[in-house]
Amino acid sequence: ARMPAIGFGTWRLWTKDAYQPVRWALELGYRHIDTAEGYANEAEIGRAIKDSGVPRQELFIATKASSVPKGLADPRLLEDIFNMQLEQLGTDYVDVYMLHTPP
Repeated sequence: ARMPAIGFGTWRLWTKDAYQPVRWALELGYRHIDTAEGYANEAEIGRAIKDSGVPRQELFIATKASSVPKGLADPRLLEDIFNMQLEQLGTDYVDVYMLHTPP
């Protein structure tokens, strides 16, 4: 996947506050969306992506695991956490997956 040079970050767009700004960003032509488990907004981002009508293959989605690197979840749960994130985002893949704020 080719990463767009400019992305739309969603930090501080907590839960339901994320939907409309992401929709506007997609309408304006943003194709790189950045989020994280710790932002608690992936379900709303997934809904905004679905409602936008922008095909998934045109998007570059980056997300991060937050709970494991911060010691809030057992590392053995990382695969389950990742699958939950995919489900919330409404996709079967992300373009970049990172550990968020590792120690």
